[in-house]
Amino acid sequence: MQYFLDLLTMVINVILCVYFIYGKCPVRTGKAVQRIGLISAAVAAKSLLMLFHISPLNFISGCALIVLAIGLLFQCSKSFLLTYSALFAMITLSADAFGVIIVSIFHQKTIDITLGTTALIWQHHLWNWLLQIIMTRIAKLLIQKKKSFQIHWHEITFYILLVLFEIGIFAYFSYSSQTNTSGFVMLIIMFGFLLLDLYLIYIFNRMSLMREKERQADLMTQQEQLQLHMYRELQKMYQTTCSAAHDIQRHVNALKTLVKEKSNGDNYLADLSETAKKLQPRIKNQNEILEIILNTAASRCEKENIQLDMDIEDFSMSFMSDMDITTIFSNLLDNAIDACMELEDERRIEIVLCQKMGLTALRIANSCVSSNNAVLKKWHSTKKNHTGIGLNNVEKAVEKYEGVVSVKTAPKIFQVSVTLPDK
Repeated sequence: MQYFLDLLTMVINVILCVYFIYGKCPVRTGKAVQRIGLISAAVAAKSLLMLFHISPLNFISGCALIVLAIGLLFQCSKSFLLTYSALFAMITLSADAFGVIIVSIFHQKTIDITLGTTALIWQHHLWNWLLQIIMTRIAKLLIQKKKSFQIHWHEITFYILLVLFEIGIFAYFSYSSQTNTSGFVMLIIMFGFLLLDLYLIYIFNRMSLMREKERQADLMTQQEQLQLHMYRELQKMYQTTCSAAHDIQRHVNALKTLVKEKSNGDNYLADLSETAKKLQPRIKNQNEILEIILNTAASRCEKENIQLDMDIEDFSMSFMSDMDITTIFSNLLDNAIDACMELEDERRIEIVLCQKMGLTALRIANSCVSSNNAVLKKWHSTKKNHTGIGLNNVEKAVEKYEGVVSVKTAPKIFQVSVTLPDK
């Protein structure tokens, strides 16, 4: 009977664990059968370990099962996985302890007698299940839904050590008092530990929220700089056009004089035609803001002796705002040009923009300084003193349109691909 009830408790733990994390992290979609199979195998292995009735082994295997279930079913960072696994493990431990203590106090029995009496074991497990459901629900309400969870490793280490300390204190009091008391003092201690854990997780969430706000402020600053840069480029183009327009009447009068005098004005006309060509944009596109961005990038590449290869289809991108077009293209092109400028030679940028099968695909690849990092961190930057905030800004803009951003590196090559569904 005891073993059957323990098995049922383990299954309830897994279900409540999934409920606890659901909504805070995206669910993994691919290979669902394999993941469920791995979790089922872990549950079976845990069931076999329970036959040995070794309390430390049961607790460690239970914590491992929680970590495995969260890691296989949800897309979350390691910091999130460890922190919330530790919190849920503390909830299950507290619910189990509360269940035993409540039954012991109600029947005025010692903990040993409660655990050894079949009729009381049923009550203990019923209280355990009820308390797990209530405590998990309360914890889920206290910890509001957030898209991101940013916590430093020293904070995770501190919390895990605190949980281990709480478990050690509980184990000591449990061992010393279960034969001669109903455990009222243990009830107070466990309740205090649980409140402390919930409060710490709440504090971690608030700290994560503040870090997210700081990151958003950095992104907004970077976006404002992009807009200012584009404004200055437009101002330069406007001044150049005004200057040419101011002199155009003089050129027309000079040509009239040459025609009247029947002089050879071919050279003058050739020079005038060459000047007019410089005023015309080299790259034409239906989207005006994209045309400006591409021509500005082409001018920078020519000035910095960067080979620019472009394969750009001319189509409307009306489903995107000018702000997001500026954020995506300016960030990626500026990053590519800056990376090339760190090289002495072999400076090259390749841009491909096309529409296929209802998708808009953008790929920008550039030569760069070779990176020694074997593992590419999220929004890694190969440029010196850069943290990749521009790429992070690109991701935020792409997310608005349910698009995908991917980054690939090869020896001395950095490539960013953006895929957007047409709407």
